[in-house]
Amino acid sequence: MRTFKNPTRLAKALAIANKAQGIDLLYFQPSDVDVIKNRILGKVFIENKWKTVSADIPKFVDVNQFCYKKRYKTVMDYLEKTTRLSDTNLNKVNKIKLQNALKKDEKYMHLVIPTKRITDFNSIRYALDEHKIIVLKPINGSFGNNIYICEKQDVNHYKLKFRNTEKNLTLNEFKSFYEANIEINRYIIQKYIDSTTAQGNPFDCRICVEKDGNGEWVLAKKFIRIGIGQKAVSNISKGGGVSATEPFLKFNFGDKWHEVENKLVDVSLTLPKKMEKLRNYTLMTLGIDVGIDKLGNVYVFEVNSSPGNSQSTFETSLYRSQYYKYVLTEELGLNINEYIFKFTSSKLNDYTNKQLKENHMLQKRVEIQSREIDKINSKTLELQNYTDKQLKRNISLQKKVKKLSKELDNVYNSNSWKVTGPLRYLGGLLKYIKR
Repeated sequence: MRTFKNPTRLAKALAIANKAQGIDLLYFQPSDVDVIKNRILGKVFIENKWKTVSADIPKFVDVNQFCYKKRYKTVMDYLEKTTRLSDTNLNKVNKIKLQNALKKDEKYMHLVIPTKRITDFNSIRYALDEHKIIVLKPINGSFGNNIYICEKQDVNHYKLKFRNTEKNLTLNEFKSFYEANIEINRYIIQKYIDSTTAQGNPFDCRICVEKDGNGEWVLAKKFIRIGIGQKAVSNISKGGGVSATEPFLKFNFGDKWHEVENKLVDVSLTLPKKMEKLRNYTLMTLGIDVGIDKLGNVYVFEVNSSPGNSQSTFETSLYRSQYYKYVLTEELGLNINEYIFKFTSSKLNDYTNKQLKENHMLQKRVEIQSREIDKINSKTLELQNYTDKQLKRNISLQKKVKKLSKELDNVYNSNSWKVTGPLRYLGGLLKYIKR
């Protein structure tokens, strides 16, 4: 169940993958649920088309946080009583709760970013005195919205970075900014983690984890998001690019790349279980955002219980379809043959096998193209790094030339140079006569 009127790309991928599990996927919106008749007017993917059908309430419903908007409350309350939901939206863990919980657990405290709630303008000033550079984030924000990086330059001057802009502010201007943008909202302060590329672009690593056919957490996919041209965030929705982790880590961390890679895998295998304990609910999917500083230390920025899947549609649909079957058969004890919706045609099996084969071939092509893109990204990063080195070298040479020119000017303007002028002239004259 999603709030979009038309089925998403993930819904189509799930519908095809579910056929292999012997399950039909019913796509619907909260508004499609009839709480009086206990029926749903949804869509089923049949022979490459979404067809509208009327169905009973499914025994398991995949929902996300956007289904819990106020206008859907009646429907969600009804579904919580009549079916098993993938998420109840209860016991939500915001950014500050997450950091506080990790700080109390020895197993996860190395992932913690110093975090405090903003109570007044002075709390920001005190944090800047302690850390010099800080990040201001909405406590329940998403998609990288309204995030600011603040740096103290001296007692009365501050630097503020937001999206792709950078401003220098006086103390009074900084306070005015706080009153207009921060004071009226719920914000937190975090120590700035220098998770930037060699070119100075902010980046983070999105770790996508899913439950598999055994009800266990698995790493579905991880990738690097780079905020090219951005000052504060690396969220793709704000502009930027995506890279595979291995070539990116090799380029930015050299011989330490494998160590950093292992840290990311460890987070994917351990943190989901911690999140389930904090939420007190069996979850199905998580998107973990982590930063990596210049030393290769990993820090958790946030954990999203309704992550976007634009970069992991294939992997997500593969694992999630298996988990659907696990919930139906193992948790709910249902017979799949009895549960499957009876909306299929006689040609559906052949069509499904054809779709799965085409999907597999498409994935092969995507993998090949991804490797080519990774090669291009790697070459681009090498070129950028070489360009940066050349620029630094040119700047260094310019400084040396300037320094030598200044020293030469000092020599020309010195009294000794002026006094010895006639001698230099005679010396030159004698050399000329000898020729």
